[in-house]
Amino acid sequence: MIASFTFFGCFSLESVTFPSTVLSIGNGVFYDCDNLRVVVLHEGIQTIGDEVFHGCVSLESFTSPSATISVGDEAFSDCDNLEVFVLNEVIQTIGDNAFEGGGCSLENFQFAEISKRLIAI
Repeated sequence: MIASFTFFGCFSLESVTFPSTVLSIGNGVFYDCDNLRVVVLHEGIQTIGDEVFHGCVSLESFTSPSATISVGDEAFSDCDNLEVFVLNEVIQTIGDNAFEGGGCSLENFQFAEISKRLIAI
């Protein structure tokens, strides 16, 4: 697990690649990382915590790994330039206000396959 708020406010961080040993991303890990553009998550990540990408205004697209079952509350809030979001077929929960923010640019929200297990959007 990547602990909560590990990279909080790392303004110069532009890309990150997670190793296969990470199964969970804690709350607020990339909170206000303004220049984060590229996130590469391996296929084993199961949970994305609350406010993980809050305020990552340079993030333009995101595809959830095939094992991800939950996306936390406000996980992508205030990601003003996020235009494409693709979910896998096993997603079970999308938290409250996951895409909240006045500057939401989300143009394309895709389910890989509508899952009967989806609890909330």
